Amino acid sequence: MEGHPVRYFLNIYNYQYIQYRNDCNFTMNNKNMKSTKIVYWIFTILLVVLMLFSAVASLRPNQNGIALMKHIRYP
Repeated sequence: MEGHPVRYFLNIYNYQYIQYRNDCNFTMNNKNMKSTKIVYWIFTILLVVLMLFSAVASLRPNQNGIALMKHIRYP
């Protein structure tokens, strides 16, 4: 064990991390990445559409909602 103990520990840690990365297959092929991006954008667009419907519904006054608020005496 030469040098500083922290440097020795970091060298061991770095070596173990590199071995772990080499043992695991972290690489994604092009087809996998493309399908992941497609699923991401589908769910993102669905979320945006749902949020827009919610915003439009809250901006338009609804007569049934107004009557309900008057019935429960909400200011």
